[in-house]
Amino acid sequence: MTTKVKNIVVSVLFAAVLAAMSLFAWFKPADEYSVAERRPLDQFPKLSADTILDATFMNSFEDYALDQFPMRDAFRAIKAFTALNIMGQMDVNDLYYKDGVISKVETETKKDQVLSATGKFNTIYDKYIKDKANKVYTSVVPDKNYFLADKYGYPSIDYNEMIGLWKENMSFGEYIDIFSKLDISDYYITDTHWKQQNIFGIAQHIAQKMGVELSAKYTENSLGKIFKGVYGYQFPLSFEKDELIYMTSDYQKDLKVYSYSTGTAVEIPLYVLENAQGDDPYNMFLSGAKVPLVIIENPNATTDKELVIFRDSFGSSLSPYFAEGYSKVTVVDPRTFGGAVFKMFVDNGTINFEGADVLFLFSTTLLNNSFEVQIF
Repeated sequence: MTTKVKNIVVSVLFAAVLAAMSLFAWFKPADEYSVAERRPLDQFPKLSADTILDATFMNSFEDYALDQFPMRDAFRAIKAFTALNIMGQMDVNDLYYKDGVISKVETETKKDQVLSATGKFNTIYDKYIKDKANKVYTSVVPDKNYFLADKYGYPSIDYNEMIGLWKENMSFGEYIDIFSKLDISDYYITDTHWKQQNIFGIAQHIAQKMGVELSAKYTENSLGKIFKGVYGYQFPLSFEKDELIYMTSDYQKDLKVYSYSTGTAVEIPLYVLENAQGDDPYNMFLSGAKVPLVIIENPNATTDKELVIFRDSFGSSLSPYFAEGYSKVTVVDPRTFGGAVFKMFVDNGTINFEGADVLFLFSTTLLNNSFEVQIF
């Protein structure tokens, strides 16, 4: 075959592939939602004389074409493989895979964001907790980079600086260190969070510092399905799969659990298993960020002590353990609370600080990105 013929064949094949891709793009049904990116995808824009003249159609069409590109996830995987294994990049869109887990690069301590979060927590303390609570405690959950960044040469938060800022600006509470009690195996491969089955020791450590003993025996329960966390979708290469496990104990059978999305209490199970079928299965733990307030009552508690926990999503899987040692555990997620709603719950006694222990438990990820969430 002559060079001319080869060029013709290659050109024809290339044109055929382009034509096939174009036809596929035009005639395939538009996807409405990207599970990988946790967002709705752009749909075909409105076509009219006005949208053409003011250029809104073409601008919107460009976004639509990118979102609806055929085999989009397959091309994302090819791009990631090429970047890591051929081009020698250390990460893909700030995600990397080391020591059997996927992690995300955090390049620096964002002091202004840490101070913003602690400032709001101080406001909560001064307005509602001071001179009412029995004792106040604080703790911080490290992200995966704490265990990986220095080891593999990735930039990271200055954890000493962050914890220093936290302790200095949360001085109203006794700090409980848990960094030394964790390692990378305590976290999911494909998700940001820790595994509930691995953190009973963390709950015991924190409870001991608060003067409470936790000693119940627990059974591991599997959902019988693969758990693919947020990083598993964002990092488009295949890895060993996670399993979502939740822990149960005999005393939990008598617990009463109430969620408050509005001013009305709704009784829910301790683990909302139906949420495990959604886009974010981790929301099975106290409904995740969907519900700003959950109260767990233990009628068989050996003490009348109460605990109020301010938490992010890490606290949703840890909080159930504390129900063993407290007659009432009030779990507050300030990311979705408005100040007026919170005040209402305090005023009507739903959230009660009188004589209670109070724990502020937040992750380094939230503290370093507190502008992106609604902390009231």
